[in-house]
Amino acid sequence: MIYTVVVSGAAFGPSGFGSVRIVDQHNSPQKIPLFVPQLCGGCVTNIAVATAHSGPNVATAKSQFTVAAGLDQPSLSIQRRDGTVTICWPVTTCGTYVLEQTGVLSQPGVWSPVNAAITIVDGNNCVTLPSYQQQQFFRLRSL
Repeated sequence: MIYTVVVSGAAFGPSGFGSVRIVDQHNSPQKIPLFVPQLCGGCVTNIAVATAHSGPNVATAKSQFTVAAGLDQPSLSIQRRDGTVTICWPVTTCGTYVLEQTGVLSQPGVWSPVNAAITIVDGNNCVTLPSYQQQQFFRLRSL
């Protein structure tokens, strides 16, 4: 279990940042010597809540994300014809995805959202783009 918390210095006012203390956490199932997770083939939503105390002041932040588990993870199909490229992925009931592109695979990668209208064709989200002269890479990123 990993949580990353970013705290703005402005949240503490002129007294500045005090300290951080994690007083409770929970992660199921219990830790046992051998645990083999079973794919559930659906959506799993995780919710994290962070609470900060500074004297009498209390700040709480909540975040959640949904993960497609098992067979619900969408994959891209790409077809090139007549000077265009059509990229499709299944319509899912699990989470929201954005199609992104980059011209170079490097670390850290610079990915940009594809700015094109999405149409639904035979149960798939599809985007049609002009065929590029340079290589392009595409990915789906879960929001």
